Amino acid sequence: MRWDLLRALGEDERRQVLASARRRRFRRGEVLFHRGDPGDAVHLIASGTVAVYIATPTGSMAIFAVFGPGEAVGEMALIEGGERTATAIAMEPAETLSLRREQLDELRAHHPQIDRVLVDLLAARVRRQGPCTARRSRGGGRRSLTSRRTTRRSALATADGSAAARPAR
Repeated sequence: MRWDLLRALGEDERRQVLASARRRRFRRGEVLFHRGDPGDAVHLIASGTVAVYIATPTGSMAIFAVFGPGEAVGEMALIEGGERTATAIAMEPAETLSLRREQLDELRAHHPQIDRVLVDLLAARVRRQGPCTARRSRGGGRRSLTSRRTTRRSALATADGSAAARPAR
């Protein structure tokens, strides 16, 4: 498996990093991390899909993105050094390799090109979120944010079966 986050490394370095990572398995509906948790690890997704979402003030879920094999989740809190800004949940059985903050910091110190990869990954995420933001502010002919939330919330409810994933009454 190749992860974009590690693409700046040579094969031997990549193997060394992955050998030091902690393998984690998550059942469908299991939370990888909660909003507000310390940002202490990045998860490299080896299998399955992971949704990143926040609960809105009205109790519905706003899913920002769904990630799959070869992608990373949770790096934002590592970069900015703060708490998690969203919750990540396994949409199906998933396996990740987690790298702790200290491991990523050491990797960045020895391989400064990793910072460029991080910037590229974050820029791609901002671009991917752009259309949702534009549609929300303009409204108009495309599916509304509420419609997209309902569709994604249904997918999340299917994933974890919780009442929290259904609309508040």
